Amino acid sequence: MSNWDSALQTALQEGKVHTLYPVDFKLPMVAPQDLGHVAARLLTEPVERTGLHYVEGPAHYSSAEVAAAFATALQRPVEAVATPRAQWPQALQKAGFSEKAAESMATMTAITLDSHAPQPASPERGTISLTDYIQALVQKNH
Repeated sequence: MSNWDSALQTALQEGKVHTLYPVDFKLPMVAPQDLGHVAARLLTEPVERTGLHYVEGPAHYSSAEVAAAFATALQRPVEAVATPRAQWPQALQKAGFSEKAAESMATMTAITLDSHAPQPASPERGTISLTDYIQALVQKNH
């Protein structure tokens, strides 16, 4: 969810959140605090129970839902705007990525969008919703 922190600026200034994904494409998101809770728990677990843990938030979310969460928290209209695939590298460079990092991020985004990677049947679930995360972000920074 923290990948959306920088969208607060454009939500405030433009009433928009920009996304590389189609606005209705849902994917797993998790709040950093939920990851921290899992990590803290694992530090106290026997070594046999550590290893790879797949953690998600309480639901999968779309960019449109991110925009709606910002709209609720800011009490103003906010829309999700998808960047066309051909413009991903340039948009990422404009956002501060180096040329190589922009190419890498664009490739990773395409893989996420185009592949149907298997998802675990029972991921560990955090408790912080996208709406609660965005509300706290806005309260802290606005």
